[in-house]
Amino acid sequence: MRSCCAARSPVRPEAAGLAAPRQSTALIAGAGPAGLALAALLGSAGWQVTVLEQLAERRAGTRAPTLWPPAMHLLDTLGVGDRVREVSHLVERLRFASDDGERDLDLGPYAFRTLPQGELEEILQDRAGALGATVVRGATVTSVTTGPDGRPRVGVDHAAGTTEELTADLLVGADGAHSVVRRQLGIDTVGERYASRFALLDFTDTQKLFPRDASITWVGRRGTLVSVPLPAGGTRVVVPVLDPDADPADFLMKTAAEHGFPLFADTATWQAEFHVTVALAETFAHGHIALIGDAAHMQSPAGGRGMNNALEDAFTLASQLCDKAAGDRQDIPAALLRYAALRHAEMDDELGAIKATTDRWVGRTGTTAPAEAPERPRRSEIQRTACIHPRRPRTTDGAPLPPWATAEFTGSRMVLHGTRDTAWPPHPVVLVGAPDAPVASGLLPDGAWRARTATLLDGGTALPPGVYVTTASSDILGHWPWDRLTATDPNPVRTEIGQCLETQNHEPPH
Repeated sequence: MRSCCAARSPVRPEAAGLAAPRQSTALIAGAGPAGLALAALLGSAGWQVTVLEQLAERRAGTRAPTLWPPAMHLLDTLGVGDRVREVSHLVERLRFASDDGERDLDLGPYAFRTLPQGELEEILQDRAGALGATVVRGATVTSVTTGPDGRPRVGVDHAAGTTEELTADLLVGADGAHSVVRRQLGIDTVGERYASRFALLDFTDTQKLFPRDASITWVGRRGTLVSVPLPAGGTRVVVPVLDPDADPADFLMKTAAEHGFPLFADTATWQAEFHVTVALAETFAHGHIALIGDAAHMQSPAGGRGMNNALEDAFTLASQLCDKAAGDRQDIPAALLRYAALRHAEMDDELGAIKATTDRWVGRTGTTAPAEAPERPRRSEIQRTACIHPRRPRTTDGAPLPPWATAEFTGSRMVLHGTRDTAWPPHPVVLVGAPDAPVASGLLPDGAWRARTATLLDGGTALPPGVYVTTASSDILGHWPWDRLTATDPNPVRTEIGQCLETQNHEPPH
């Protein structure tokens, strides 16, 4: 399949003496990262693309700043990765702290970057424009209907007071959590809106209270607090506001002070109060219309994956549409159904891990949602990895071997485009204990690892129960629960994991 994910100029049929087919047309509602990335991708494949953005000016504030390595790979593919690196900030470590102690994790090649969302949008809009896409601001989508040919018709109100109806081969709702496109289609969402509020403060860290190379998550009796370094000497602090009567800004300052960080409001560059929703649209596609980004799935800040997932949506959708860019419009609905099948399943699983982390942030014990919240399956990524396929005993008397299990991981880190795998080396994952032991593994740095194999050990091992992410040489890259691995433990743990992996690697095929 020809990839539309590399920036290039479309080949003009008339240059080869052929009649040029009518150009495929796309309307994208929303000029956020997902909509602009998709506009650039479709523009590079020869589509005529118009992006309709309700806001006359780009929104202020940092908003979603985190870019994990998979997103950077996507931006490289689009041709803007180097520009993003020039203006973003590299975060190389994660620190997890609780009442029982703390542990640092060096991310190495999996370090992430932070960049204010508005700056990324500016970079993507420039790229989309260079590839032929048009961005119209002050354009509000007011209605979505379907013509006799199945093509979408979109009512638009312009800031200047004019109205019009536009028709295209494709309509994409990239218009956020309150998506007009989704509502016009009558697509419901399933999930939970948390009663707890969250408070956010971006500020210039003139006191140098927080490390510049690490993001830190504190949990425990003093409350949850998360810090993330930002470019230009900035830092973000986020806390869940568990007191319904508290002023969010005051609650944040108080929580930070209890953790030993006296913050000063006069250094703030942006602050916000918000509720969190973790929810999934019932479908991501309908006819010639698709949903991407927050229009398709809403998530909390836990893991910093929101903008990353939106970019993955855009690239997966473009990959399905790519071969149809020359005018074969009757197959657009089929392409959208393929996209929806891929991404809906991935996001359903990923939101489960995000919800588990968010529950911990707001002080819930266990993983059970409140009775009034809609029930939905929740499986961590590593639990999915560890789908059990028991190996048959090799002994003549039928005595069972230890319950090894291996399964390829094809989770949400996988995006259907180009050379994704070559940029993201996998690691073995060892699970010790029952198959449901890693229920809280969503607290592992989201997006940091993709497992090559998952290995399950029974309770007879001396290893503490939990999840171990290792290298092939048994170096432990990460472990959950963190507080079970003390400073005196790593050598014996590494030795036993090494023996486990060696046994697995030398086991003959059946």
